[in-house]
Amino acid sequence: MNKKLIIIISCIIAILPVIHLNAQQSGEVISGEMIIQLHQSNDIQQLEKSFSPFEFQIKEVLSKRLNIFLVNFNPVKTNAKSLLSSLRAAPQVHRAQYNHYVELRENIEYQPNDPDFNQQWDMHNTGENGAVAGADIDALRAWDITTGGVTILGDTIVVAVIDGGSSLGHNDLNHFKNRNEIRGNGIDDDENGYTDDYDGWNAYNNSGTIPEHAHGAHVSGTIGARGNNETGVTGVNWNVKVLPIAGSSTLESIVIRAYSYAYEMRALYDETNGQKGAFIVATNSSFGINNGQPDEYPVWESMYDSLGALGILNAGATANANVNVDEAGDIPTAFETPWLITVTNTTNQDKKFSSAGYGANSIDLGAPGTQIYSTTLNNTYGVKTGTSMACPHVAGAIAMLFAAADSTFMLAYQINPAAKILEIKQFLLNGTDPLTDLEGITVSGGRLNLYNSLMLLQQPIDLELTIDTLNFVLQADSDTNEIFSVKNIGNDTILMELIIPEQPTWISLNTDSIVIAASDSSLFEVTVNADGLTEGFYHTNIQLFANEIFFKAVTVNLQVYQPEIVLNTDSISMILIVNTLTDTSLQISNPAPVSNFIRLTTDSANDWLMINPDTVTIAANESSIINLKFNTGGLAVGNYAAEISIDATEGENKNVIVSMQVYDPSAIQESHKAGIQIHCTPNPFTEYTQFQIRQAGFDPFLFEIRNKLGQLVFSQAVHPVEHQFNISWSGNNQEGNSCANGTYFYSVIRHGKVISSGKILKQ
Repeated sequence: MNKKLIIIISCIIAILPVIHLNAQQSGEVISGEMIIQLHQSNDIQQLEKSFSPFEFQIKEVLSKRLNIFLVNFNPVKTNAKSLLSSLRAAPQVHRAQYNHYVELRENIEYQPNDPDFNQQWDMHNTGENGAVAGADIDALRAWDITTGGVTILGDTIVVAVIDGGSSLGHNDLNHFKNRNEIRGNGIDDDENGYTDDYDGWNAYNNSGTIPEHAHGAHVSGTIGARGNNETGVTGVNWNVKVLPIAGSSTLESIVIRAYSYAYEMRALYDETNGQKGAFIVATNSSFGINNGQPDEYPVWESMYDSLGALGILNAGATANANVNVDEAGDIPTAFETPWLITVTNTTNQDKKFSSAGYGANSIDLGAPGTQIYSTTLNNTYGVKTGTSMACPHVAGAIAMLFAAADSTFMLAYQINPAAKILEIKQFLLNGTDPLTDLEGITVSGGRLNLYNSLMLLQQPIDLELTIDTLNFVLQADSDTNEIFSVKNIGNDTILMELIIPEQPTWISLNTDSIVIAASDSSLFEVTVNADGLTEGFYHTNIQLFANEIFFKAVTVNLQVYQPEIVLNTDSISMILIVNTLTDTSLQISNPAPVSNFIRLTTDSANDWLMINPDTVTIAANESSIINLKFNTGGLAVGNYAAEISIDATEGENKNVIVSMQVYDPSAIQESHKAGIQIHCTPNPFTEYTQFQIRQAGFDPFLFEIRNKLGQLVFSQAVHPVEHQFNISWSGNNQEGNSCANGTYFYSVIRHGKVISSGKILKQ
């Protein structure tokens, strides 16, 4: 037994006063039970044996992979506190604790009592009426953290809504009031450059009179309708202040005027240490210009830079049309300024709304915007659809994060607001729920999740991923794997979980979850298997969740191919004069997406044929030319044949038949003297061909037909009795069997010499 364990056990025996635990309430200890996690290489049975005097026994394996066990001990004979201390000191033990009672914690306390809350699927989607449960911004869990309104430093949070107006008299809206201004006295009391701006500002006519406007009222309600007030609906924030600024249409100059008011109010707040102005952290812009090109609107874009410098993040709704903003353009959502967060519209089924813009570079995320129930005019409520309805969810989320931020974050924000507001933007993007419908067409690939973003703000997850994309090129019916690493560079242990949506059969992981300690790394092996897959491209992604919060998606691309080499011909036929050199070429193509090593060989006895080069590596989708050199020096008149073997590392090996007929021109001259003329028709032929032969004399000769290998397939001795006669060939060999389609050579041989020859093709 380990000496350290002997000492520990001896100490326990020496202090045997009994502690009897009779827990009944949440958090209290369960008598006689402990939960123990061992280091991975250790065995629970050894620990059980070491502590056997205390009736220490395994009750249940809680996690085999993580080496966690529920154990019993005798609480009557053992000092539980000392036993726990001894277990924690044991070298095999990673963690040890009591087992505790836990109570069910339902979210009813934080579900608002607003009577129409059940119509707000965007906040809490239960899956009714054909919806998908959970296709919402996860507001209930977010409200368990904060319901918004005031920062930890006491700043009243304000969202500026630039729209057509609002509904100042609506009982469920919580509008900002400029308490340093006296309504209607015609004096600029707070000296901010705007007269009578008690309720906000009307950029249309430069007055403090806010028009009644149903669209603006609806947007305002989504951001900050009073929550838990037993009236109507609730906004993303229950207590945030909404500052109405009328000026969302007609002229661009009016829009600039509207943004300028928001800028002035926040700048004044900072300059007066909160005595004047408004602590605006977000603007909402549910308006724009379809197909607008950013280069034509530089002043508008620069307004976001100016607001961002103050620490204001600007939410912008994209076009209400199924257009790619990256290509078509849009104002403001095609602007490149970092202090703009752009939003498209999602449905209660977690799909992009059919008439909503997108863009892999331009549109940051999605948010619920279809059939959204919110405040309208005259203390009423109604449903509206559009990116206008999606955008205020994000503007409201910005305000919520400020309510949840701790003092460290807020003090840093005071020092460098432009940088810290971009961290808020990143929390929103990193916290999204990934949606297949938004993948690849938005920056984040996901839909707003308020709870996730709040958790990222409060418990930042700092991870390093070695790779964002895995690309596999795989031969059909084969497999391969690749490894990527995730490093936890934060200060807390995290649970990393990996999910592959829809689980395609061709990809698998060595693990789907693992605990990564601070400063540690973990390796994940991805295996792809093309068994049974057809040629083509396959795509999925591996979604990484850290402590149940979406962190990043690793894109996986697979190209499956059938390896092959393509030849420009499978046979080469040459008719050459004796004692000559000549060249021809063979083209080899590689249509596969990987390179292919090729080796060419032929019978060494065929020294009349040389191959150059005889080895070659052909790149993907490329071709190579092989030079073939023929040398008839010293060869007798006749037919010669060879076979070139083409061996490839990728694909089936192939062969090329090479045939060569060598003739002597002097013999041809003799045929001219004899007046021999041969005409073959049809050529090419299918069923038969006929040779028409004319000659001046009546000397006998031999007529032969040979295949590409030089093998005799037809022979006829001719004793002419006329100057013109015909010879027919049915395409059969001398045994009467049909010859294969291909090239054949005929010859007229007289006195042992070929005096005439030619080539025919059987199809």
